[in-house]
Amino acid sequence: MKTQQLASRPERIPAGAGMKAAILLVDDRPANLLALEAILDPLDQRLVRATSGEEALQKMEGEEFAVVLMDVRMPGMDGLRTAEVISQRERSARVPIIFLTAVPIGNADVASGYARGAVDFLLKPFDPEILRSKVSVFVDLHQKEQMIKRQTGLLRQREREAFERRSELRFRSLMDALPQSVWVARADQTFYYWNQRAVEYIGIEATMAVPAERLFEFVHPDDLPTLKAEWELATANQRSAEIKARLRRHSDGEYRWFLMRAVPQLDESEKLTGWIVAATDIDTEHEALQEAEAANRMKEEFLATVSHELRNPLNAIMGWVHLMRSGKLDAPKSSKALETIERNVHLQTALIDDILDVSRIMRGKINLTFQPVRMNTVVDAALAAVRPTADAKGVTLECEATAAV
Repeated sequence: MKTQQLASRPERIPAGAGMKAAILLVDDRPANLLALEAILDPLDQRLVRATSGEEALQKMEGEEFAVVLMDVRMPGMDGLRTAEVISQRERSARVPIIFLTAVPIGNADVASGYARGAVDFLLKPFDPEILRSKVSVFVDLHQKEQMIKRQTGLLRQREREAFERRSELRFRSLMDALPQSVWVARADQTFYYWNQRAVEYIGIEATMAVPAERLFEFVHPDDLPTLKAEWELATANQRSAEIKARLRRHSDGEYRWFLMRAVPQLDESEKLTGWIVAATDIDTEHEALQEAEAANRMKEEFLATVSHELRNPLNAIMGWVHLMRSGKLDAPKSSKALETIERNVHLQTALIDDILDVSRIMRGKINLTFQPVRMNTVVDAALAAVRPTADAKGVTLECEATAAV
């Protein structure tokens, strides 16, 4: 009999319509609940029991129901009061309620029930076919609503995935357009992406995932300890790092200077999610800086030498002037003093001319005059420059020349 009855009922929900809907049955009498289950069993949905209004509210806190079948007259919290609480909760406010009652109720209670979310009142004993039909309608509506929600969620997920793919493509295009080499690592310091410039320089395929130690192999041995120490500090403290290091080029093995910057990537909760490392080729700038520093050192050495050379004639002049003022020089020595002073003045002038020549050389405006120079004149000038200081300190200067030069 039951098999024939099931075969003739068109209201049964097809098995493939989706996930089973939950139907809440609320009645303080177990016999009534058992009868409801027998009537609704052909719908092949999930039937949930509650023997009181309080228990019904607890059930609705943890599950979403397609429809509620509830007895009006129950001890404690009756059906109308339970429906009022259900309608006040955001999660369950839209759940339809079918009231079941064995005693006719007044129009005021009916109006109150409809105001609290009731969709129908059925007087016991009710026709099973009618009850199944009414419940079937709400189950069908619920399943269609759930299907729409799932389809909407799926559509949003696909849109999000498409957006992420577009963002990834834009990111890769942007990275490949940069003049810097860029590597991207996970939180465990495994590098899984690098742009085209990094691929061309290092020579590692972009499809490979490599640990940080693998990239250290391309760092110049002299720079590796400093780079490792800085990288360990940055990863331990989750802070940015910047360091200059030489990296080996894959094509010819040449080392070039790079300015490397590592920046940690954090999520909304400040948790480390990965690293972005950018390396800018500064080899040309580094060489220019080295040359500038070398030129600056040469300039300082030149100034020190010039200062020393300028001081020597001045020392000679000041020494002979001091001796002349002392009145201890006779006429021959005074004449020699004047000659020495005059010679050192000329030497001072020549030094200044040499400095000016250096300036002209730097500006490309030097004029060279070639003429023979007698070395004895240079030697005599050097001796004359230091003799006053030597005489003042009691030092005797002697010069021996093997031939006239």
